[in-house]
Amino acid sequence: MSVEDAVIITCAISGAIANRDQCPAIPYTPDEYAAEARRIVDEGGVHIHIHARKPDGAPSYEIEDFVAISSRSPGGSAPWCWRRGFT
Repeated sequence: MSVEDAVIITCAISGAIANRDQCPAIPYTPDEYAAEARRIVDEGGVHIHIHARKPDGAPSYEIEDFVAISSRSPGGSAPWCWRRGFT
């Protein structure tokens, strides 16, 4: 592999059960997810993996929470991931 080889940068920005006691930077709210996603895209990331949360940090499996997060993402793409280039 050389610096000329293409790569895919993937980021997982929240764990399913991790919390801010373990990592203060974990996003909880849709706006916090969007800010982290924007930073990733700005630095060349092309795939962002998320676990949705309620604004209080509790894990969520509700479609509405995934939609709230993705609607604020760069490009507002599919709720399970954000891909660079969808603007």
